[in-house]
Amino acid sequence: YNDSNVYPASNWMNATFDDILWPSGPARIGFESTSPTWLNTTLQGSGSYALVSYYFRTNFTVADASKVINMSFNIDYDDGYVVYLNGYEINRSGSMAGVDATSHSALTAAAHNWICDVPAGSTYPDCVGNDATAPFYPNIPLNSTHLGYLVNGNNILAVVIKQLSATSSDAMLILDLNGWESGGTPWHANKTINISGTTNSTNIT
Repeated sequence: YNDSNVYPASNWMNATFDDILWPSGPARIGFESTSPTWLNTTLQGSGSYALVSYYFRTNFTVADASKVINMSFNIDYDDGYVVYLNGYEINRSGSMAGVDATSHSALTAAAHNWICDVPAGSTYPDCVGNDATAPFYPNIPLNSTHLGYLVNGNNILAVVIKQLSATSSDAMLILDLNGWESGGTPWHANKTINISGTTNSTNIT
């Protein structure tokens, strides 16, 4: 991950980008100004505020990309995200609609509180009008175009997390990658606090 408060490079989400100097750590990963005990990896902030942008990368291996017939991911976040597969954007949160993800200082267009992804029918007082009845860690299916971005061997999943305000008190990312290969068994993360590919992973770079 990159929590340096500096835009890494225009190709930071590509497989060719060298992230050897980036730190790594297990998810749940983020920043919290008051009680960070729920985090497994705490990111740097600016005083008591989260940085506007954080960048994440992880890799997974696919033996034969042509056999992958289904992929999806589960995600929880605060306040907005864009996900890339091998450098191609495959999904972004509604809070990132119209936002230039290549601008390090760009803010999200809406808020999303990570605790507000609760089971349908449940509510929290501060989540009214803020995804209060969204599925817990909503599942985002990928389409055939997205599957076409897979390559045999090493693949890179990259995520940028952004905030609604420069004075946001928290930032967070949890993401699971799931897939199904033709004639094979499904591969998935064991737990939502980890990012996984064909094998389980405990660290995010």
